Amino acid sequence: SQIRDKAKEAAEKADILLFILDGKRDLLPPEEELYFSLKKLNKLIFVIVNKVDSLSDEDKLGDHYRLGEGRIFAISAEHKRNLEFLKSSLLEVIPSSVQEEKEPEPLKIAIVGRINVGKSSIVNRLCGEERLIVSEIPGTTRDSTDTLIFRNKKAFCLVDTAGIRKLGRTRDKREKAGIIKAKKSIVRTDVICLIMDAQEFPTRQDSAIAHLSHESGKPLMIVLNKWDLIRKETGTSEDFKEQ
Repeated sequence: SQIRDKAKEAAEKADILLFILDGKRDLLPPEEELYFSLKKLNKLIFVIVNKVDSLSDEDKLGDHYRLGEGRIFAISAEHKRNLEFLKSSLLEVIPSSVQEEKEPEPLKIAIVGRINVGKSSIVNRLCGEERLIVSEIPGTTRDSTDTLIFRNKKAFCLVDTAGIRKLGRTRDKREKAGIIKAKKSIVRTDVICLIMDAQEFPTRQDSAIAHLSHESGKPLMIVLNKWDLIRKETGTSEDFKEQ
């Protein structure tokens, strides 16, 4: 699948892998298969079982202990259980020279816009590779995804967000959570890049997103995607400026 392929691509570029499992259910065959395929990369793997809220939950873990070769951590991100132990274990394997390096914070750019205007496709183009999954199906991106790129020896963090639409228009809980995170992304980034579909005139939702950006006090760039699909000499550019 695309998700599995992306996971392997990311693993090949990493030095340490954090393999995260759901402690509320049994180990699934595809998870076990993915783990052993990652082992072939000869990378250091930390197996992290999340949602383990207590010692009794930890005692119920069975198949999970077949993985990890001693580096298995039963944690609860929600309740912050064993997070400090995980952090200290990670610091033990990270060279001190790397820990001491203090790189300047990358400029964070939020990529926001309505459903299916091509946000992920633009991020992939800027990266020069297929980092994010794109699809003709609206709403493929349901969460905010940070992607680090470098230009002229400077780092930029592109935050691809879930497509924003009115909360009342979706019943999908995961999509609602993604929309909330998209709004939070606007707060935590330095520049807002509003992607719009050049085939459509600005909508009320575009204006609402621009208003969110304006309220944040962050610089706003407006990018018209799919411009190549517009017939030339139609005055579209001037019409957009007026809108």
